[in-house]
Amino acid sequence: VCPSPKMANSLKEWDWTKSYKTFEDLEEEGEAPSKKPSGDDDQPISPACSHDHSNERAIYDLPLAEKIRRMRGFHQRGNNYFEEGQFDRAFLQYKNAFVYYEYTFPEDDETWADIDNLRFQCNLNAAASALRIGMFSEVLQQCYEALKHEPGNCKA
Repeated sequence: VCPSPKMANSLKEWDWTKSYKTFEDLEEEGEAPSKKPSGDDDQPISPACSHDHSNERAIYDLPLAEKIRRMRGFHQRGNNYFEEGQFDRAFLQYKNAFVYYEYTFPEDDETWADIDNLRFQCNLNAAASALRIGMFSEVLQQCYEALKHEPGNCKA
């Protein structure tokens, strides 16, 4: 698709180097990360995990009631986004609820059953959201997880 003449003129006038200049200015001020780690110049930059698990630790350290409250909040926001037709946002909300589930360790069976049921609902809703946005491998994964909780569930 060719740009319109008006768009073509604006593209010609656009300063494509502006973002690079900004990055160079930040680098000079010491705010931007350097391209190479200090010290060993022959060591490549690793794309691996930085081993900073402070976010996970913060979730782990929350009280049990707060974790469950946040899981319910993500579930409810996911439902709201789904009703509005914002399936990608709904899917992300359900996935956020799973993060809190992974760091929740209740001591009684009643609480376990409660959060397992919440996760089951999030699995089904995440599968429906993923189906709407065409993430078919994610649909299968979420349905599989839901079927582990309730085998033979017709929605999964």
